[in-house]
Amino acid sequence: MKPALDNSISLITFESFYWLKSELQKFCKEHNLNVSGSKKDLEHRICHFLNPNLSITANKKHRSSKQKLSPPLISLDQKLGKFFKFGRESRAFFLKHCSPTFSFNVEFMNWVKNNPSKTLKDAILQWKTIRKQKKVSPKTTKIGQQFEYNQYTRDFFIYAKKNSIKTSKQECIKCWNYKKKRPHKPSKRIVFEPQDLTILNC
Repeated sequence: MKPALDNSISLITFESFYWLKSELQKFCKEHNLNVSGSKKDLEHRICHFLNPNLSITANKKHRSSKQKLSPPLISLDQKLGKFFKFGRESRAFFLKHCSPTFSFNVEFMNWVKNNPSKTLKDAILQWKTIRKQKKVSPKTTKIGQQFEYNQYTRDFFIYAKKNSIKTSKQECIKCWNYKKKRPHKPSKRIVFEPQDLTILNC
């Protein structure tokens, strides 16, 4: 079963289980570690706490880049820049200048990050192109590695549909709750497997 997350836990055991962000934040707070950042940041911090010999260079770089500020969005000719923020200000800008139905999507956000020299006008054209392509040829969006539950849920229902198995959201959650308490290979994400469905018979 899943062990308690305290300072007696080993690095290998810590990396072998799924932890909620709230659990990671609680541990960091109790041990005077920074509680801000993404789930990956917190995991990295705790790994370093459990094994001080680990490098924290990557985490330092991440924090320093987060401190960079992007200029206010004023003109369509303004360049996106390296530190473009996907927040309320940028969303309001695109709602006004792009479309009242505008919303961020992974493909568009990746394009923005990879094209800092492009302008806001270019970004608007790209968003419209992506939307048009999705209407013509819809495809499954790749889910980020940090959203394990989302990916697990998607794979659960894809498998159920392909095999004509009637399932519910509650059953998916039951499988997920069971799976996340089980040990897994360190640094590997939790994935859906057909045998997970056996827990529903218990």
